[in-house]
Amino acid sequence: MVDAETVAPSFQICCTDPDVVKDGVRHRDINDTPHGGRPVLISMQVQKGRCRNCGRRGLSEILPHVRPDRWMTDRLYVFIAREGLKQSNTHSEVARIAYVSEGTARAIIHEYINAKVALVQRETPRVLGIDEKKLLGDFRAVIGNIEERTVLNVLPDRREALRAYLEDLPDRHKVEVICIDQYRAYLTMAQDIFKGVPVVTDKFHVIRRANEAMDAVRIRVAKGIRSEHVGRAVRLKMSKTLFWTRSNDLEGEARATVREWWNRYPELAHAYWTKERFFEIYNCQTRVEAERDYATWRRALPDPIAKEFKAKLTIGRDWYEHVFNYFDHRYTTAYVESVNRMLDTMQAAGRGYSFPIIRGKLMLSSPLEKRTFRDRHPGKSVQYIGEAPPLPSTAWGVDIDKATRAMQSSFESFRQVEGGRYVSTGRQSGLATIEMDLAGLT
Repeated sequence: MVDAETVAPSFQICCTDPDVVKDGVRHRDINDTPHGGRPVLISMQVQKGRCRNCGRRGLSEILPHVRPDRWMTDRLYVFIAREGLKQSNTHSEVARIAYVSEGTARAIIHEYINAKVALVQRETPRVLGIDEKKLLGDFRAVIGNIEERTVLNVLPDRREALRAYLEDLPDRHKVEVICIDQYRAYLTMAQDIFKGVPVVTDKFHVIRRANEAMDAVRIRVAKGIRSEHVGRAVRLKMSKTLFWTRSNDLEGEARATVREWWNRYPELAHAYWTKERFFEIYNCQTRVEAERDYATWRRALPDPIAKEFKAKLTIGRDWYEHVFNYFDHRYTTAYVESVNRMLDTMQAAGRGYSFPIIRGKLMLSSPLEKRTFRDRHPGKSVQYIGEAPPLPSTAWGVDIDKATRAMQSSFESFRQVEGGRYVSTGRQSGLATIEMDLAGLT
């Protein structure tokens, strides 16, 4: 334990013309970084102040380098955070070496990562993609640069955190197109924050509903024949992939099987070719042509399967413009499929990791960053005395391909022991191989 007091204390401001004098002391125990593996406790005599002008008493002394919300020094706070970012340390291990509770260690590590992620600056994209991924039981908003195939950020939720992120996005005027799925909150935010910017409903989310309508008909038919042909009903229920396959991809046995189903149950043939005709709308070259083909498709719906397809593929007034905006701005969030696979791998490889740790490893690892560098003096030969300053660069976000390769990598660590032999200290793979950058973090 170390006894301490401030020689020349300063106090919080109480009025426009403060004249504060000492007015007693209170003792506070402040945790500091361990020394020699043992805890360090500072017993601080904290001065109380009284203002002779306004009469206010009990003014708190300002303690530099102390976290008042936790009563620990700034250097202990940083020590806990840095130890928590190391690959091999669990929250309980950090708590043990820092002599704090596991809950305190976890909270500090999460605060620290979130603060550093908030400082990361990425170039605002021309085509902004918004989607979501379910991680650790909750939907997380995934913000992407569609043209560069990068992830700008992964947010804790897809409502409050997403709105705050979009409102604080620098250079919002650079966004010319926004691509989303049919989640209502995304459309509302895009219209509120990016007024006048065209919103495109991702085509893959729309045509997926055609497959869902096909499934609804297939399941209804299977239920209808279950009492007479149990085995056939089971096979039909298990044939989802077969009926999802595009007609030009049906070959050999698969084509023969699906034709057999069509001959037995004409409703399946109606549903299949109705689905195929809806897919073909996206082959149109212009918006006018696509809108005309959609109207024709609606009028030609066969009665036996009209209910299922109208329920899934009626484009309401709120979404009509955004669905057909695709034919003016041909962008999709198809890159998100790569993101989702990468995040699935991260989640599987990172069992036991919290969301802030997964997010930090993704957002704070410079080897995963996609950057482009600009020549300061294009077309000129320039010589520098000493070391040349770094080239200006643009940070586009987390490169999906780099992150995917990192998640598939592994390495084994060794240490030298007596006799010159090397022994393995363990194998790291997936998420554990990604290091967060600690340089410059305070």
